[in-house]
Amino acid sequence: MVQLITAYRVLLARWEPGFWNPASDAAAKSAFFFGALIADERCVIMVAERDEAIVGFAILMPTAVPPVYDAGPAATLDDFMVGEGEDWLDVGKALLVAVRACGRVRGWQQLIAVCPAADRRKAALFEAQGLAVVTHWHTAAM
Repeated sequence: MVQLITAYRVLLARWEPGFWNPASDAAAKSAFFFGALIADERCVIMVAERDEAIVGFAILMPTAVPPVYDAGPAATLDDFMVGEGEDWLDVGKALLVAVRACGRVRGWQQLIAVCPAADRRKAALFEAQGLAVVTHWHTAAM
């Protein structure tokens, strides 16, 4: 998982270097963070494997919804990626379907899925699976 996210950060930094500039110890921090999430029974973590190698993963975490909204219990899908772009069509879709099903079993009613603006393949998967764009983040140097 750390290898996949490290490779993804290269793309993120190309897309928006000011915001997505990885720290020099990003891989070690990711390994620690993933370990904490794996130990957290509230999280749903799924991996896809091919030839005994992880080719994709999805991490779904419970998320507090602001009390001014009545969206029901929610979960956020932030760390979600596949190793090859064309894998979004099958590996990505299978992971998304599986984590959503698991989330429903846990009683979560709302999925919040994060997608960088430039990640067209992930966005296409989300749209094909009926997810709506509800917000955009914008960034600039202060």
